[in-house]
Amino acid sequence: MRYIVQPGDSLWRIAQHRYGAGREWSRIAAANALRTPDVLLVGQSLLLPDGPTDQSPRSDDIAPHVDVDRPSVVPAVGFTFVLAEEPNPLRGRAVRRLVVRPAQAAELAQRLGRPVRAWPDPSRMGFTATGPGHPPDVASHIGGRKPSPFTSASLHPLGARRFHGDPFFVDLGKAAASGVEIRYPADIVAELDRLVLRAASPIDVQKLRWLQRTVEHDAEVLFRGPVPAAAVRSARTELLLRGLQGVQLMGFAVTAVQLSHATQRSMTVGSLRPLSAEVVRQAGGWAGAWAGLQLGGATGALFGISTGPGALVTASLGSLIGGVTGYLGFDWMADHLDQH
Repeated sequence: MRYIVQPGDSLWRIAQHRYGAGREWSRIAAANALRTPDVLLVGQSLLLPDGPTDQSPRSDDIAPHVDVDRPSVVPAVGFTFVLAEEPNPLRGRAVRRLVVRPAQAAELAQRLGRPVRAWPDPSRMGFTATGPGHPPDVASHIGGRKPSPFTSASLHPLGARRFHGDPFFVDLGKAAASGVEIRYPADIVAELDRLVLRAASPIDVQKLRWLQRTVEHDAEVLFRGPVPAAAVRSARTELLLRGLQGVQLMGFAVTAVQLSHATQRSMTVGSLRPLSAEVVRQAGGWAGAWAGLQLGGATGALFGISTGPGALVTASLGSLIGGVTGYLGFDWMADHLDQH
Protein backbone atom coordinates (compact mmCIF):
# COMPACT_ATOMS: atom_id res chain seq x y z
CA MET A 1 0.00 0.00 0.00
CA ARG A 2 1.04 3.63 -0.31
CA TYR A 3 1.20 6.26 2.43
CA ILE A 4 1.26 10.08 2.18
CA VAL A 5 3.77 11.73 4.54
CA GLN A 6 2.21 14.09 7.11
CA PRO A 7 3.82 16.98 9.05
CA GLY A 8 5.92 15.59 11.90
CA ASP A 9 6.22 12.11 10.36
CA SER A 10 9.36 9.99 10.49
CA LEU A 11 10.05 6.50 9.16
CA TRP A 12 10.15 5.27 12.75
CA ARG A 13 6.67 6.66 13.48
CA ILE A 14 5.22 5.31 10.23
CA ALA A 15 6.69 1.84 10.94
CA GLN A 16 5.15 1.88 14.41
CA HIS A 17 1.73 2.60 12.92
CA ARG A 18 2.07 0.13 10.07
CA TYR A 19 3.89 -2.79 11.67
CA GLY A 20 3.60 -2.09 15.39
CA ALA A 21 7.40 -1.80 15.67
CA GLY A 22 9.45 1.30 14.86
CA ARG A 23 12.55 -0.77 14.15
CA GLU A 24 10.89 -1.89 10.89
CA TRP A 25 11.64 1.56 9.44
CA SER A 26 14.53 0.10 7.42
CA ARG A 27 12.04 -1.97 5.36
CA ILE A 28 10.28 1.20 4.25
CA ALA A 29 13.61 2.90 3.48
CA ALA A 30 14.74 -0.08 1.40
CA ALA A 31 11.42 -0.37 -0.47
CA ASN A 32 11.61 3.30 -1.47
CA ALA A 33 15.40 3.47 -2.05
CA LEU A 34 15.72 6.39 0.35
CA ARG A 35 19.30 7.69 0.49
CA THR A 36 18.51 10.00 3.42
CA PRO A 37 15.87 8.19 5.49
CA ASP A 38 16.00 10.92 8.17
CA VAL A 39 14.44 13.46 5.80
CA LEU A 40 10.87 13.23 4.47
CA LEU A 41 8.76 15.70 2.48
CA VAL A 42 5.24 16.52 3.54
CA GLY A 43 3.03 15.05 0.80
CA GLN A 44 5.67 12.54 -0.27
CA SER A 45 4.25 9.14 -1.31
CA LEU A 46 5.85 6.06 0.26
CA LEU A 47 5.41 2.40 -0.60
CA LEU A 48 4.73 0.38 2.59
CA PRO A 49 5.49 -3.32 2.05
CA ASP A 50 3.20 -5.85 3.68
CA GLY A 51 4.14 -6.97 7.18
CA PRO A 52 5.14 -10.56 8.04
CA THR A 53 1.65 -11.23 9.41
CA ASP A 54 -0.03 -8.98 6.87
CA GLN A 55 -1.08 -6.76 9.75
CA SER A 56 -3.39 -4.10 8.36
CA PRO A 57 -3.18 -0.65 9.86
CA ARG A 58 -6.07 0.70 11.85
CA SER A 59 -8.10 3.41 10.20
CA ASP A 60 -6.77 5.98 12.67
CA ASP A 61 -3.13 4.94 12.09
CA ILE A 62 -2.86 6.23 8.53
CA ALA A 63 -3.48 9.91 8.04
CA PRO A 64 -5.68 11.08 5.18
CA HIS A 65 -4.22 12.16 1.87
CA VAL A 66 -2.70 15.65 1.83
CA ASP A 67 -3.08 17.95 -1.12
CA VAL A 68 0.55 18.82 -1.85
CA ASP A 69 -0.48 21.96 -3.73
CA ARG A 70 -1.78 23.43 -0.47
CA PRO A 71 0.82 25.47 1.47
CA SER A 72 2.50 23.40 4.15
CA VAL A 73 5.67 23.32 6.19
CA VAL A 74 8.21 21.29 4.24
CA PRO A 75 11.28 20.01 6.10
CA ALA A 76 14.62 20.72 4.45
CA VAL A 77 15.71 18.09 1.98
CA GLY A 78 19.43 17.66 2.42
CA PHE A 79 21.39 20.18 4.47
CA THR A 80 22.54 23.74 3.99
CA PHE A 81 25.96 24.33 5.47
CA VAL A 82 26.70 28.05 5.55
CA LEU A 83 29.59 29.59 7.42
CA ALA A 84 29.95 33.35 7.58
CA GLU A 85 33.30 35.11 7.46
CA GLU A 86 33.59 34.58 11.21
CA PRO A 87 31.78 31.65 12.86
CA ASN A 88 31.34 33.56 16.14
CA PRO A 89 28.53 36.16 15.92
CA LEU A 90 29.50 37.59 19.33
CA ARG A 91 33.03 38.51 18.30
CA GLY A 92 34.06 41.99 19.54
CA ARG A 93 33.66 45.00 17.31
CA ALA A 94 33.86 48.78 17.49
CA VAL A 95 32.21 51.41 15.31
CA ARG A 96 33.96 54.35 13.71
CA ARG A 97 31.75 56.97 12.11
CA LEU A 98 33.19 58.77 9.07
CA VAL A 99 31.93 61.04 6.34
CA VAL A 100 32.99 59.29 3.13
CA ARG A 101 30.44 60.60 0.60
CA PRO A 102 31.13 64.04 -0.92
CA ALA A 103 27.42 64.84 -1.03
CA GLN A 104 27.11 64.09 2.67
CA ALA A 105 30.17 66.22 3.41
CA ALA A 106 28.68 69.17 1.50
CA GLU A 107 25.36 68.83 3.31
CA LEU A 108 27.04 68.72 6.73
CA ALA A 109 29.26 71.68 5.88
CA GLN A 110 26.21 73.77 5.00
CA ARG A 111 24.42 72.73 8.18
CA LEU A 112 27.41 73.21 10.52
CA GLY A 113 28.75 76.34 8.87
CA ARG A 114 32.27 74.99 8.49
CA PRO A 115 34.18 72.80 6.01
CA VAL A 116 33.71 69.04 6.40
CA ARG A 117 36.18 66.63 4.86
CA ALA A 118 35.14 63.48 2.98
CA TRP A 119 37.49 60.68 4.04
CA PRO A 120 38.53 57.63 2.00
CA ASP A 121 36.28 54.59 2.52
CA PRO A 122 37.99 52.64 5.35
CA SER A 123 36.34 49.37 4.27
CA ARG A 124 38.44 49.64 1.09
CA MET A 125 41.48 51.60 2.26
CA GLY A 126 41.68 50.93 6.02
CA PHE A 127 42.54 53.89 8.23
CA THR A 128 45.44 55.28 10.21
CA ALA A 129 46.14 58.15 12.61
CA THR A 130 46.80 61.74 11.56
CA GLY A 131 50.14 61.75 13.37
CA PRO A 132 51.53 58.21 13.77
CA GLY A 133 54.92 59.49 14.91
CA HIS A 134 53.66 61.78 17.66
CA PRO A 135 53.92 60.96 21.41
CA PRO A 136 50.97 58.87 22.71
CA ASP A 137 49.22 61.66 24.67
CA VAL A 138 45.76 60.21 25.43
CA ALA A 139 44.44 63.40 27.10
CA SER A 140 45.35 65.55 24.10
CA HIS A 141 43.69 63.13 21.69
CA ILE A 142 40.46 62.90 23.71
CA GLY A 143 40.48 66.69 23.96
CA GLY A 144 40.52 66.98 20.16
CA ARG A 145 44.13 67.99 19.47
CA LYS A 146 45.56 66.88 16.15
CA PRO A 147 47.80 65.42 14.82
CA SER A 148 47.58 62.38 17.08
CA PRO A 149 48.98 58.83 16.99
CA PHE A 150 45.50 57.47 17.85
CA THR A 151 42.23 56.98 15.98
CA SER A 152 38.95 56.65 17.85
CA ALA A 153 35.95 54.34 17.62
CA SER A 154 33.08 53.42 19.92
CA LEU A 155 31.72 50.23 21.46
CA HIS A 156 28.15 51.51 21.04
CA PRO A 157 26.22 49.44 18.45
CA LEU A 158 26.09 52.29 15.91
CA GLY A 159 28.95 54.43 17.18
CA ALA A 160 29.14 57.57 19.30
CA ARG A 161 26.19 59.88 18.68
CA ARG A 162 28.19 63.10 18.66
CA PHE A 163 30.10 62.07 15.52
CA HIS A 164 28.69 62.43 12.02
CA GLY A 165 28.96 60.11 9.04
CA ASP A 166 28.34 56.50 8.11
CA PRO A 167 29.14 53.71 10.58
CA PHE A 168 32.05 51.40 9.81
CA PHE A 169 32.48 48.27 11.90
CA VAL A 170 35.96 47.31 13.08
CA ASP A 171 36.66 43.68 13.92
CA LEU A 172 38.71 44.00 17.11
CA GLY A 173 40.19 40.52 16.79
CA LYS A 174 41.42 41.15 13.24
CA ALA A 175 42.73 44.59 14.17
CA ALA A 176 44.72 43.20 17.10
CA ALA A 177 46.03 40.33 14.95
CA SER A 178 47.39 42.88 12.45
CA GLY A 179 49.48 44.50 15.18
CA VAL A 180 47.16 47.36 16.17
CA GLU A 181 47.35 48.41 19.83
CA ILE A 182 43.83 48.76 21.25
CA ARG A 183 42.98 50.74 24.36
CA TYR A 184 39.53 50.10 25.80
CA PRO A 185 37.42 52.59 27.81
CA ALA A 186 38.61 51.19 31.16
CA ASP A 187 42.26 51.52 30.01
CA ILE A 188 41.72 55.13 28.92
CA VAL A 189 39.92 56.10 32.15
CA ALA A 190 42.72 54.51 34.21
CA GLU A 191 45.35 56.45 32.28
CA LEU A 192 43.44 59.69 32.84
CA ASP A 193 43.27 58.81 36.56
CA ARG A 194 47.05 58.67 36.64
CA LEU A 195 47.17 62.11 35.03
CA VAL A 196 44.76 63.43 37.68
CA LEU A 197 47.22 62.45 40.40
CA ARG A 198 49.90 64.54 38.71
CA ALA A 199 47.62 67.47 37.80
CA ALA A 200 49.07 70.89 38.64
CA SER A 201 45.81 72.69 39.41
CA PRO A 202 42.12 72.10 40.21
CA ILE A 203 41.26 73.33 36.70
CA ASP A 204 43.42 70.58 35.18
CA VAL A 205 41.71 68.02 37.40
CA GLN A 206 38.32 69.29 36.27
CA LYS A 207 39.31 69.01 32.60
CA LEU A 208 40.59 65.46 33.06
CA ARG A 209 37.40 64.41 34.85
CA TRP A 210 35.37 65.86 31.98
CA LEU A 211 37.47 63.83 29.52
CA GLN A 212 36.78 60.68 31.56
CA ARG A 213 33.04 61.28 31.40
CA THR A 214 33.31 61.81 27.65
CA VAL A 215 35.15 58.49 27.22
CA GLU A 216 32.56 56.62 29.30
CA HIS A 217 29.64 58.28 27.51
CA ASP A 218 31.06 57.44 24.06
CA ALA A 219 32.39 54.00 25.12
CA GLU A 220 35.50 55.12 23.29
CA VAL A 221 38.30 52.83 22.16
CA LEU A 222 41.62 54.00 20.74
CA PHE A 223 43.63 52.36 17.95
CA ARG A 224 47.32 52.95 17.65
CA GLY A 225 48.69 51.72 14.36
CA PRO A 226 47.19 51.31 10.87
CA VAL A 227 43.91 49.36 10.84
CA PRO A 228 43.75 47.25 7.62
CA ALA A 229 40.73 47.22 5.33
CA ALA A 230 40.27 43.50 6.01
CA ALA A 231 39.30 44.42 9.60
CA VAL A 232 36.72 47.05 8.58
CA ARG A 233 33.18 46.49 7.26
CA SER A 234 30.65 48.95 5.88
CA ALA A 235 27.09 48.96 7.23
CA ARG A 236 25.89 47.01 4.18
CA THR A 237 28.55 44.34 4.64
CA GLU A 238 27.82 44.17 8.36
CA LEU A 239 24.11 43.62 7.68
CA LEU A 240 24.91 40.87 5.18
CA LEU A 241 27.29 39.23 7.65
CA ARG A 242 24.67 39.20 10.43
CA GLY A 243 22.14 37.66 8.05
CA LEU A 244 24.55 34.92 7.05
CA GLN A 245 25.34 34.28 10.70
CA GLY A 246 21.61 33.86 11.32
CA VAL A 247 21.52 31.18 8.61
CA GLN A 248 24.62 29.67 10.16
CA LEU A 249 22.98 29.42 13.58
CA MET A 250 19.92 27.78 12.02
CA GLY A 251 22.26 25.25 10.41
CA PHE A 252 23.78 24.49 13.80
CA ALA A 253 20.27 24.03 15.20
CA VAL A 254 19.34 21.61 12.41
CA THR A 255 22.50 19.62 13.12
CA ALA A 256 21.60 19.46 16.83
CA VAL A 257 18.09 18.24 16.01
CA GLN A 258 19.37 15.56 13.64
CA LEU A 259 21.90 14.35 16.20
CA SER A 260 19.13 14.25 18.82
CA HIS A 261 16.96 12.11 16.55
CA ALA A 262 19.88 9.81 15.84
CA THR A 263 20.53 9.48 19.58
CA GLN A 264 16.92 8.44 20.17
CA ARG A 265 17.14 5.82 17.42
CA SER A 266 20.37 4.45 18.89
CA MET A 267 18.77 4.15 22.32
CA THR A 268 15.73 2.42 20.85
CA VAL A 269 17.62 -0.17 18.81
CA GLY A 270 20.36 -0.58 21.41
CA SER A 271 23.17 0.26 19.00
CA LEU A 272 25.49 3.25 18.44
CA ARG A 273 25.33 2.81 14.68
CA PRO A 274 22.55 5.35 13.93
CA LEU A 275 24.24 8.02 16.05
CA SER A 276 27.71 7.24 14.67
CA ALA A 277 26.37 7.45 11.12
CA GLU A 278 24.79 10.85 11.74
CA VAL A 279 27.97 12.16 13.38
CA VAL A 280 29.90 11.11 10.27
CA ARG A 281 27.43 12.93 7.98
CA GLN A 282 27.42 16.13 10.02
CA ALA A 283 31.18 16.16 10.56
CA GLY A 284 31.73 15.70 6.84
CA GLY A 285 29.32 18.52 6.03
CA TRP A 286 30.78 21.08 8.42
CA ALA A 287 34.38 20.13 7.62
CA GLY A 288 33.54 20.62 3.95
CA ALA A 289 31.91 23.96 4.77
CA TRP A 290 35.05 25.18 6.55
CA ALA A 291 37.30 24.07 3.69
CA GLY A 292 34.93 25.69 1.19
CA LEU A 293 34.97 28.94 3.21
CA GLN A 294 38.74 29.15 2.91
CA LEU A 295 38.73 28.18 -0.77
CA GLY A 296 35.94 30.62 -1.61
CA GLY A 297 37.79 33.46 0.10
CA ALA A 298 41.04 32.59 -1.69
CA THR A 299 39.24 32.38 -5.03
CA GLY A 300 37.66 35.78 -4.51
CA ALA A 301 41.06 37.26 -3.65
CA LEU A 302 42.48 35.93 -6.93
CA PHE A 303 39.91 38.04 -8.76
CA GLY A 304 40.56 41.09 -6.60
CA ILE A 305 37.55 40.56 -4.30
CA SER A 306 39.21 40.72 -0.89
CA THR A 307 36.99 43.17 1.00
CA GLY A 308 33.37 44.25 1.12
CA PRO A 309 30.17 42.30 0.39
CA GLY A 310 31.74 40.50 -2.57
CA ALA A 311 34.37 38.84 -0.39
CA LEU A 312 31.72 37.78 2.11
CA VAL A 313 29.51 36.30 -0.62
CA THR A 314 32.32 34.35 -2.31
CA ALA A 315 33.49 32.89 1.01
CA SER A 316 29.98 31.93 2.13
CA LEU A 317 29.09 30.47 -1.27
CA GLY A 318 32.26 28.40 -1.07
CA SER A 319 31.19 27.13 2.36
CA LEU A 320 27.76 26.14 1.02
CA ILE A 321 29.23 24.22 -1.92
CA GLY A 322 31.89 22.61 0.25
CA GLY A 323 29.40 21.70 2.96
CA VAL A 324 26.91 20.03 0.65
CA THR A 325 29.72 18.22 -1.15
CA GLY A 326 31.20 17.06 2.15
CA TYR A 327 27.82 15.89 3.44
CA LEU A 328 27.02 13.91 0.29
CA GLY A 329 30.52 12.46 0.21
CA PHE A 330 30.32 11.21 3.79
CA ASP A 331 26.70 10.10 3.42
CA TRP A 332 27.75 6.89 1.63
CA MET A 333 30.15 6.07 4.45
CA ALA A 334 27.44 6.80 7.02
CA ASP A 335 24.91 4.56 5.22
CA HIS A 336 27.46 1.74 5.13
CA LEU A 337 28.17 2.21 8.85
CA ASP A 338 24.46 2.23 9.74
CA GLN A 339 23.68 -0.94 7.81
CA HIS A 340 26.56 -3.15 8.93
